[in-house]
Amino acid sequence: MKCDIQKPFVAKPTFDYYFTEIPNGIEVKQDFKLESGLVDAFFMWLFGAKSEMEKTNQQGLDLLKNAVEKK
Repeated sequence: MKCDIQKPFVAKPTFDYYFTEIPNGIEVKQDFKLESGLVDAFFMWLFGAKSEMEKTNQQGLDLLKNAVEKK
């Protein structure tokens, strides 16, 4: 999934999701790439924007995992 963020900074993150069947259900992993300009990248690193985006997505990953396991 590709995103186009304009505010508070310009960035184009890409989220890839991987599903692996494990003995007790489904494991869902996220691979997150963040493309931005040099100045924006510095401030995003400084304020931990990437880790905050990953945390925000965790709730969605948990819901996705539950939906896949119910099928």
